[in-house]
Amino acid sequence: MNKDGQAHASHGGARPGPRQRPPIFAALDLGTNNCRLLMAQKNADGSLKVVDGFSRIVRLGEGLAHTGRLSEGAMGRAYQALAACAQRIEAREPIAVGCVATQACRAASNGQMFLNRVEKDLGLKFEIISAEDEARLSVLGCASLLEREAENAMIVDIGGGSTEISWVAPSAVLESGLNPPIVSWGTCPIGVVTLAEDESEPEGAAKHEWYEALVTRVAETIARVGEAQHLQQALAEGRRHNISTSGTDTLV
Repeated sequence: MNKDGQAHASHGGARPGPRQRPPIFAALDLGTNNCRLLMAQKNADGSLKVVDGFSRIVRLGEGLAHTGRLSEGAMGRAYQALAACAQRIEAREPIAVGCVATQACRAASNGQMFLNRVEKDLGLKFEIISAEDEARLSVLGCASLLEREAENAMIVDIGGGSTEISWVAPSAVLESGLNPPIVSWGTCPIGVVTLAEDESEPEGAAKHEWYEALVTRVAETIARVGEAQHLQQALAEGRRHNISTSGTDTLV
């Protein structure tokens, strides 16, 4: 109080309140081969800064091609990895968590049952996304890598149980925000797990024929995506950009 009985501020001024932490967002991807978690903090300028990440090979799709079901061993490995993810998420307290599952859970007769158990035990609610959604998300994830001057771009998402191929116009994708336009897309049931378990792979000299047949299958899928033949000239003249993505590329 001053001599007139009025309050006055201290020399240091009012103490600021606690700084508010920038919001954190979490994304969790349960694939046929990998379980991956990424958490990012939103900065004042709208950009994102990765603050935590987790990746583990779980081979959830092991044996799926032959049984049509997720095996007990595969579910056990995936459950342990998801439990570790749940702990990291709890520690960081993100304001939003997005969890997606892909080919293994799409194809397995007990895929949804497994995810129901995960939600009940760990509080992680997964959405099984379609192959088309996978293609769209791979385009969105690679958008910053596209060369604007390229007339066309092919984005290949090589997963554990399937491969998605998308044709896009880079300039259109870069100007579209969170809903990238895709000229055409396609999928084929070829992935690192399915190939590793392919009992038809021979040894010796016959392996060359097996490999050539595999290349033909992939090439036929590419050709069906948006009538790819008309892009051959763009490829020959260097007017096309190719990007491959997913955990398989980072592990090879």
